Amino acid sequence: MYKILIVDDSPTIRAAVKGALAYKKAELLEAATAVDAVKLFEKENPALVFLDINLPAADGFVALKRIRLIDPKHDAKVVMLTGVTDKTTIQKAIEEGADDYVAKPFTPVVLRDKTDKFLK
Repeated sequence: MYKILIVDDSPTIRAAVKGALAYKKAELLEAATAVDAVKLFEKENPALVFLDINLPAADGFVALKRIRLIDPKHDAKVVMLTGVTDKTTIQKAIEEGADDYVAKPFTPVVLRDKTDKFLK
């Protein structure tokens, strides 16, 4: 069974992602901060991470860098899930190791497509 880590400081967003991914036979893990995300990533080794950029204390880029230090071969796929949609930020996310990018607001179909793309 796949593990999917959902990282967002909003419980509403985490619940929406979980609802969109309920079709997938996967264990859905949640974190509200970058620090908790990295700890869960290390402990649970998820196959896919949906990661917000704007998080309290340390942002999603900090979490992304640490995840890539733990997983330098990109075995786990990281999809940035954020309301920050300018080209510079998207380019930075990809350069720093994100595998894809989804803008908020999102639809369940988009999340399912990204999940199916990476978890075949």
